[in-house]
Amino acid sequence: MFEAFQQNFTPDPSALPDAAGVLPELGTPGLGELIGRLGGGSFNGGLYRIIRASDMSAWNARVSLGFPEFA
Repeated sequence: MFEAFQQNFTPDPSALPDAAGVLPELGTPGLGELIGRLGGGSFNGGLYRIIRASDMSAWNARVSLGFPEFA
């Protein structure tokens, strides 16, 4: 599903994806696959960074602080 992304954006050597495998669906189509395959990676000098699966709860808490309706 993310072949076009991987063909057009170069992984940064300092932050390569963890490749944890496809995660269960997270309520948004493709999100589990994105985080499972590319989570922890940074691309094109930090232009894009994808969170790790293990960091999802921490990021959900951060977003909820700034956007209470997110929770």
